[in-house]
Amino acid sequence: MKICYCADANAVPLLKMSARTVEKFNPDAEIVVVSKVPLDTPYRNILLDTSGREFIRLPGERLTEATYYRVFLPEIGFDRCIYLDCDTLCAGSLRELWEMDVPYIGLCTTHNSGVVQAKLLHTPRYGSDAMMLMDCAALRRIHFTDTMMRALPNIRRAPHGFHCAETLLNSIYFDRLTFLPMKWCKCYNRCYSAYRDEEVHFEDAVIRHYIGGQRAAQEHDYKILTRGWE
Repeated sequence: MKICYCADANAVPLLKMSARTVEKFNPDAEIVVVSKVPLDTPYRNILLDTSGREFIRLPGERLTEATYYRVFLPEIGFDRCIYLDCDTLCAGSLRELWEMDVPYIGLCTTHNSGVVQAKLLHTPRYGSDAMMLMDCAALRRIHFTDTMMRALPNIRRAPHGFHCAETLLNSIYFDRLTFLPMKWCKCYNRCYSAYRDEEVHFEDAVIRHYIGGQRAAQEHDYKILTRGWE
């Protein structure tokens, strides 16, 4: 079971918390960190060559270049992997998720803001890329990385105003996305009233996403999840 993170130096403290919770509940997991420069982590660190690639960050944008690195995961050579954002925690076994038969990318719906995003993108729903079960071999066959990067400049002209890899994924490859039960990724402190039929309590989610600068909450829950283990 390969668990992949994409990070820069600023994300390392969050990454370490997330990875330690993965290790607690999934001791057989191989954790891999993908970055542009070497990072101070105890995990296998694969360096990404992004020379010749253009990444778009608007003035004041909170997302960093590293948020685009997940687009390159199929090119690393893995057959499949589970991608996790650094601002997530794992609260249980990922074995069931790992063994799912997903043809390209499995992910979960995002919170209520995704309803607006889906309408603007003219898609039935909007997926969160904070957790992705990726069939990397299949994505290589459809030239996923090159297609995403070729499309990136067009996001400048997009009317929806969302400038990130997640928007690209939902715009270009929506028909290749498999939506998984929400327990595999749910955001902390976000409203899901549009999805009452499938909603799970945050405390029952296996992957918990502390989106939007909620580091204090992530640190608090990390201590609870790892109490008596470290």
